[in-house]
Amino acid sequence: MKRSFSLIEILVGMILFSLLASLLMGLYVGVSKNTGIQKKQEKQLEQLIFLRTMLQKSLGQAILNDKMAPLHEMGGNLHFIFNNGTDPDPLFSSNVRGLLAIQEGCFILEVSSLAGPEKRKYILRKDVKEFFFEKIPEEAMTLALRIQLDKEYYTVIFDNQPPIVFLK
Repeated sequence: MKRSFSLIEILVGMILFSLLASLLMGLYVGVSKNTGIQKKQEKQLEQLIFLRTMLQKSLGQAILNDKMAPLHEMGGNLHFIFNNGTDPDPLFSSNVRGLLAIQEGCFILEVSSLAGPEKRKYILRKDVKEFFFEKIPEEAMTLALRIQLDKEYYTVIFDNQPPIVFLK
């Protein structure tokens, strides 16, 4: 004679299955939230590294060449000349003009040729409110650049060494 499951056994099985399924679903949701947070932090770190690299390439060279072509401010923007190194386009090789500015909420580095009107624009960071810069003492050839995002500031110190980045 065949024995079948009673109604109570079926209900207990369904309850155990639903508990197990809800635990697994909670675990999955927790892991996916952490992955999203990690990806956001990873993207912010990549942007900060790109920003630091581009600023070091341009401002580091500008500070070294400061006696020949000093840094100067014009309309809240920072103008300077720096050695761009080698470039496939000969107009952008060697010394070029640099401009740090905020345009449409983006912190940009605009590189223009000394020999012609050609320009390149690099978006260093989006959602930037303003930036400040200050030469700290003249003889030390040091520049402090402070960039304001929504609620946080990045402070970058440039001198003859690699830049020091502070996040406040």
